[in-house]
Amino acid sequence: MLANIGVPLAAPFHADPFQEEALEAIREQDVIVTAPTGAGKTWIAVEAIRRELERGGRAWYTSPLKALSNSKYVELKRSFGEDTVGIVTGDRQENLSAPVLVATAEIYRNRLYDFLRGECDIDHGLVVFDEAHYVADLDRGVTWEEAWIFSPPSVRCLLLSATIANADQLATWMAGVRGTSVRIVATRHRPVPMETLFVYPDGWRLGPFWESGRRVHHDVREAANQGRGASTGPRGPRRFRRSVLPRDLISLLRRHDLLPALVFMGSRAACDEAAEAFARQGRRIEERRERRIQEVLDQIVADVPALAGHRHMESVLRAGAAAHHAGHHPAWKLALETLMAEGLLDALFSTTTMAAGVDFPTRSACITRSVLWDGRDERPFLARELQQMTGRAGRRGKDRVGFAVVVPGPAMDVDEIAHALRSQPEPIESQFKASYTMALNLLGAFDPKQVRELLDKSFAQYQRAITVRDLRAEADALERRVPTSGETRGVLRRRRKHLTDLRIQADHLEEGLWREFERYVAVLRHFGYVGVDDRPTPEGLWAALLRLDHPLLLAEGIRNGAIVPDRSIVAVAGALAGGDREFKRNPELPAEVGQAIVRLVTIAQHIEHIERQLGVAERPMVNVSAAWAMDRIVTGEGWPQVDCDEGDLVRLAWRTVDVLRQLGNLVDTHPQLAFEARHWMHRLQEDPTLVFE
Repeated sequence: MLANIGVPLAAPFHADPFQEEALEAIREQDVIVTAPTGAGKTWIAVEAIRRELERGGRAWYTSPLKALSNSKYVELKRSFGEDTVGIVTGDRQENLSAPVLVATAEIYRNRLYDFLRGECDIDHGLVVFDEAHYVADLDRGVTWEEAWIFSPPSVRCLLLSATIANADQLATWMAGVRGTSVRIVATRHRPVPMETLFVYPDGWRLGPFWESGRRVHHDVREAANQGRGASTGPRGPRRFRRSVLPRDLISLLRRHDLLPALVFMGSRAACDEAAEAFARQGRRIEERRERRIQEVLDQIVADVPALAGHRHMESVLRAGAAAHHAGHHPAWKLALETLMAEGLLDALFSTTTMAAGVDFPTRSACITRSVLWDGRDERPFLARELQQMTGRAGRRGKDRVGFAVVVPGPAMDVDEIAHALRSQPEPIESQFKASYTMALNLLGAFDPKQVRELLDKSFAQYQRAITVRDLRAEADALERRVPTSGETRGVLRRRRKHLTDLRIQADHLEEGLWREFERYVAVLRHFGYVGVDDRPTPEGLWAALLRLDHPLLLAEGIRNGAIVPDRSIVAVAGALAGGDREFKRNPELPAEVGQAIVRLVTIAQHIEHIERQLGVAERPMVNVSAAWAMDRIVTGEGWPQVDCDEGDLVRLAWRTVDVLRQLGNLVDTHPQLAFEARHWMHRLQEDPTLVFE
């Protein structure tokens, strides 16, 4: 299994058949490409964009994450030149007239809203949707559905993903709703084959994870049984009492020439501790690598002086190992990604939730847990989530084979991990849901009957229709069933109740999306943003431009004097952007900021009361500690000491910039407020802690 380790012979690039098929199909059709991570999906996108440019056209490249958008921006500029590519995210806008625009999916969806309202034209012929399986994301998936529904049929949609199991269902729906032909181009071939290894609990031995028939190897099961914690019992999960120390893991991989490695861990703290342990171990990398690492780090510090003296500088420079997670400054993560791409690091420790944001392959991908914290609960990995992680193993042109490495520990159950590894990716399910932004923008472009027709076109309704058909078929079969003489009244009563339940469930599914939409409209009507004619009022027209998580709270804050054109606008924007992260315990706010926040909290409580009455589950949030943090940033006293990671604070600042940008859109109706918002937005964008390439 280890005999094939090494670098393949240099060979000229030749497109694989699936790449050529997709590139040919996108000329006349929408295309869904499903292929393993590292198979070359991006090549298809780049060549399709090149062709669009050659015929004088324009293109968008969308991704679900700002970090990925930034990465693709750099990559596409290398391919097409600085003047040809621009970027639009919530906090970054550069070269907007370029024929190729890189953006988050939400930005592209917002452009389509403007198009529906008659405020702009659609002048592009191609849009790429990277990581298209995000349509199944619980919080943001609706954005992708809206983008596919509202993109004109003249625009070719290229969907890229490693994990869309029900691509045929998605293609059938897209063809029906867009009136286009949709081609599925699928391959399971990995350009770099992958093997699965197991690290034995002593940290010194390595062996195959599978035996014949994709069964867990006997020796692995035996190790799991011997290492099982006392509390699990003889039939409990095959988990382990102790973890293999990260430094022992990397030493083992080094002995077998399995570096560089990407090690997925369960928490930010675990990643940081692993990196810091490397700084203490005393082993140094070779001088040539150290010099090049120093050059990259010096450049990052020159761009972002706040990173001078970063606590992991020593582990990166001396030991070639680092932690990479959302708690670190984005510029620091970008430096690590540059070092990893150049082959200068031996190990990168990353949280499992960062798998989608890691856009570089390694020789080995190490899995230390069989469970994932999804922001709500701890649960076993879905197959598509685990495959996103293990798909990083194997570098095209640098490795003949890649390795997924299963590492024992208290959170590793070999049966759970084996099930996820051998399973096919789960079918994606629509997460389409109504929102205030959707309601205001659709009612501004269509009458209610047309809006209902649009909702009926959603992938959610398409999938629900299949479920409804099955429920009604079951109900009909139950109704036709002739009672037997042996059935009691209780059995017949339970059958009738089951029949009624089936019909109610079917009716609810059929009407669910429209009823949900109507509830949002009812709240907007209560606050005066939608009239009795179901059209946006003058207030509703400007509120439709506030395209973020809680636009109603933002709009009511403006109308009721909580958001005013002075410095407090930054703190208030921060309060709306902060989510549920605690930035400071018991923060003390300046008087004028405190008064604005009190008003905003009162408004939020009133909105929540009305939402509860009308059946809307939004629950607007005002984060006082985020208001404090953003107010300290704009006082000119430097970035504050906070009770969170630096990356969280930078992300708060970016999100605050996004809120200020939304307020800056209100130049026609609230010119003073828009001017003040833009002023502070530009001030934040010029902060050296936020500016980096």
